[in-house]
Amino acid sequence: MRLFVALDIESENVAKKVLQTQEVIRRLGVRATYVDPSLLHITLRFIGDVDDSLTDEIVDRLSRVRAGVCRIHVGGVGAFPSLDRPRVVFIEVDPDENLVSLQRQVASVLRGIGQEDRKPFKPHITVARIKQYTRLGPRDVDLLSSINVGETLEIRSFRLKSSILTPKGPIYRTVKEFPLG
Repeated sequence: MRLFVALDIESENVAKKVLQTQEVIRRLGVRATYVDPSLLHITLRFIGDVDDSLTDEIVDRLSRVRAGVCRIHVGGVGAFPSLDRPRVVFIEVDPDENLVSLQRQVASVLRGIGQEDRKPFKPHITVARIKQYTRLGPRDVDLLSSINVGETLEIRSFRLKSSILTPKGPIYRTVKEFPLG
């Protein structure tokens, strides 16, 4: 099973801004794969492919996590490594201390299972993955930078999710939901 732990983003406003951002990227002529707005999430920990027999242990470990309800501010458009040389385009997320604590606990309880992430946690909502090297000019960067969601969301649970990759995009299924607060 291919697993990850995430906060699902269930906001029409965020979905609309994601579609707007994707349309701008399309108009710029950039080859990309786009995230379905119904699948928006913040990844807390990518676990990767694990044997089905580990699922119960992962659920048990995640059930030990204790964190409060997360209040996050969803802001503007960003990219890894940068907006003028994007590989991944995303909506920026300004986390509260509960989200930071939640992510640390999830990483801690899952230590030794699946893929370990060596990069520091930077919460974000992925919009598109760029398929080829692209260098954007200042006007294009300004156009993307002008998009801002400007919404604060209250997240009351996190989820262990499975991912099945298909030619039409991933299919996500919630394995287990864990309440916050």
